[in-house]
Amino acid sequence: GGGIRPDVIVRYQSYSKSPKLTSKIVNKRLFFEFTSLYVQQHPKAKTNLDDFQRNFRITDAIMTDFKKYCIDHEIEVNDEDFNKDQNYLSTRLKSEIARHFWGKDGFYYILLHHDNQFKEALNSFGEANRIAMLSGN
Repeated sequence: GGGIRPDVIVRYQSYSKSPKLTSKIVNKRLFFEFTSLYVQQHPKAKTNLDDFQRNFRITDAIMTDFKKYCIDHEIEVNDEDFNKDQNYLSTRLKSEIARHFWGKDGFYYILLHHDNQFKEALNSFGEANRIAMLSGN
């Protein structure tokens, strides 16, 4: 009655556990700048995008360097916030590294693998195909 309504509603779950910290990092472009330096120093990290998604890991050493980089660029880093946001921070760093190698397609390819709405949409393709077959399409 009110337009198009989705069959499945999936509320977005923010991946960041410390949005104030991550907002400061984004606003100062530190994800981008740090990963620019990283790819200059590690050009062999570029393989192919699928292999990168499966096998490249943001190590503890990279996270330590990133934390220091943030502090050096006047971001107040609370250890508790930084630690509880490790998953988001490492995913964002990996996505930014992919952006340097493969452009925006690489960035979103990595980032969307951690998005709850995107993952649920992928899981719905089987059901969509089944429904399409019932209608004769």
